[in-house]
Amino acid sequence: MSSGNVTCPKCGFTFNLTYSRTFACGTCPSAALGDCGYIKCPKCQHEFPSSRGQQMQRWNSKFTKKF
Repeated sequence: MSSGNVTCPKCGFTFNLTYSRTFACGTCPSAALGDCGYIKCPKCQHEFPSSRGQQMQRWNSKFTKKF
């Protein structure tokens, strides 16, 4: 995942992804393990899927439909 700028869909705040991972995700255990597929807005704390997270959600829904 790139470390470019992201805009929160809830509050419209534009922020750097690296900044978000450092400060907004700092206490999350998944942050230490790598990219969890979500982005958390450092201003309003809204969590939303990244493009990779959306791809994983689609893959998971396709996979679970088969079983």
